[in-house]
Amino acid sequence: MFEPELSLIPQPDGSFTLLVKALVPNSCYTAGAITKRPSPIAGAEFFNFEIAHRHGLCAQFVHYVSDSLAGLHPRPGKDSFVVVFSIVDGKEAGHAAVTFPKIEALPDLSSKPVPDFPIFPDSVSAIVHSGVVGPAELSVSCLVATPTPGFKAKLEEASPQGFNPAILLLNLIVTPPHQRQIQIPGTAGAHYEKSPYKGHYSDVSILNGSQIVTVPVIVIFSAFEAAHKYDFSTRGVSA
Repeated sequence: MFEPELSLIPQPDGSFTLLVKALVPNSCYTAGAITKRPSPIAGAEFFNFEIAHRHGLCAQFVHYVSDSLAGLHPRPGKDSFVVVFSIVDGKEAGHAAVTFPKIEALPDLSSKPVPDFPIFPDSVSAIVHSGVVGPAELSVSCLVATPTPGFKAKLEEASPQGFNPAILLLNLIVTPPHQRQIQIPGTAGAHYEKSPYKGHYSDVSILNGSQIVTVPVIVIFSAFEAAHKYDFSTRGVSA
């Protein structure tokens, strides 16, 4: 519990976004900020991941809290890595490290076209629905901007997958309508489901041309059945 889990996600400009998540025991723990701390090792960057803790009545369910930090760059010519300490009530509760991947191993994102159908980043969710009854299921969803109504969108597993086996890569596929539509902007929901889910992904990245949206996998446990789930794809987005 409280041990940070780390991912470094490459961005089109050559930088990396650090994703940090940690498992907490109840709703009284929430994600705070990622802040830099002094590094005692050359070629390494050290950070604190604050996990806020309030006292009082709490819902007793195990879940992940997460945060991200953009704009990280590896040091040229060296094996660079990131170390993150989780901090709870002012004390270190765990730590983890992740190495920057080699630049030559990364896909050429700059050559990919600007997407015609951009994803609303705040609409992306990756939820594992797990219960006492029935198999666990991974459900990924997002909302896509389209020039008119009538477009269909879906998410498919990318082939090949990336260099990090803990990150599931999905391609966004958008199909135009067959009939003429009224010329007003629209939206389309895209979904991906995997059942039974074996539980080895920490994050999901949706690839959409030069746009990459990455979110941590969140586990929701039900005392009843895993099939009882919700669609999170329209949170905070107005169509």
